[in-house]
Amino acid sequence: MAGPHERAPKMIERILLVTRIFPPSANPEALCTGKLAFALAEAGVKVTVVTLEGNEPKRPVDAAYLAHQRVSVVRIPGCTVRGALKVASYLRSWWAVRTSLSDAFSVEALAEGARARLKEERFDLIYARGLPAAGFLAGCLAAETSGVPWMCHLSDPWPRFLLPEPYRRQFFRVRNLWEERRWLRRVARTAMGISVPSQKMAGYLRGRSAEYTRSKFIVVPHVSLQPTNGSSAEGKPKPAPRTTLRIVYTGNIDSSRDVRPLFRAVKQVLHDSPNGIELTFMVFDARPILSLSQQYGLGSAVRCIDPSSYQDAQRLAAEADALLLIEANTAEGVFLPSKFVDYCSTGRPILALTPDDSEVSRYLNEGGGVGVPPNDVGKIADALARLCGDLCVGRINDLSSDRLLERFAPARVVTGFIRAVEELLESRQTAA
Repeated sequence: MAGPHERAPKMIERILLVTRIFPPSANPEALCTGKLAFALAEAGVKVTVVTLEGNEPKRPVDAAYLAHQRVSVVRIPGCTVRGALKVASYLRSWWAVRTSLSDAFSVEALAEGARARLKEERFDLIYARGLPAAGFLAGCLAAETSGVPWMCHLSDPWPRFLLPEPYRRQFFRVRNLWEERRWLRRVARTAMGISVPSQKMAGYLRGRSAEYTRSKFIVVPHVSLQPTNGSSAEGKPKPAPRTTLRIVYTGNIDSSRDVRPLFRAVKQVLHDSPNGIELTFMVFDARPILSLSQQYGLGSAVRCIDPSSYQDAQRLAAEADALLLIEANTAEGVFLPSKFVDYCSTGRPILALTPDDSEVSRYLNEGGGVGVPPNDVGKIADALARLCGDLCVGRINDLSSDRLLERFAPARVVTGFIRAVEELLESRQTAA
């Protein structure tokens, strides 16, 4: 007789997805997980999500978009006690899961929620996504007690330098590094596989951490939304020539994303040519952007608007002449930003400030826009001048690429994911 968690041959039917945060929040962690879950459900996989409640979104996903998604979501309540009882609850959770005190309660709550679902239903796979402490560790704990195969997803390299904020804020840095190493070894030892958004990320992890040397990696790119009417480059009407290039940015601006080289380049182009440039930033805090724009004398060339829903941001991007992507100027461009995939679904040309050897540059070499180093003012200015020239003669849409639309299409990503997981499960069964 088949056991409660015995899977059908060569078929992923049920996935338990464990994650700290999930839509309606539209932050990258939540939305990337949500879009994959929705795409899996559309492909016929039963997806049950265990997540924490109380994550109020700053930029929500439209309710209409969520209404027709066929995913079961179980939201686990946070700690409701106060004062000394709250401290006692966190200490008890820390003792139970032995991770960072600031993350211990959420890890234990997610793990317990996942275990409860595993007792009620059969699942073929536990898939943990999110920040390491709150997502991976909960999935790991649930898998160890249930015996269900599990895997996790890494969008950022872990460990050492890209840690969740609570780790960086704590005083006991040495202890945190020890905890991190201990959990990393446990994850690498017990996870059936580790998914990453790019092959370059997998190579980076193998080369930098001994714990990952024997890990089996699969590439699961971010999923794009279905393109709206008119997103396809093929058959897009030729725009009327204009002289003001409208560029939109809908991401975050922080200390790792320096806009000063961009502003210098914009100032240079505006000085050397009769063309106009209008930069629109959809950001939570406009003050640093507006202050720098005044400092560089850009005035009305730069404007900021408040964030709205995710779908509104996508609609704003689809109406632009070009879209701006700003990456950190890292030594190795191993990231595949989810914002890049969001932009691809609009069909608009992309101006990416990205390292020369980055994943984004590799994609843009096939069409869809242009990538230039984040700190190279001259190359940024040349790219802006080229976009202005294409706009003036009505050729701005020639930079669009249907290939990028296809790369991250939900059906394509899901097909690759299921095929790769099937191979991992077969390999695991053969080894057993």
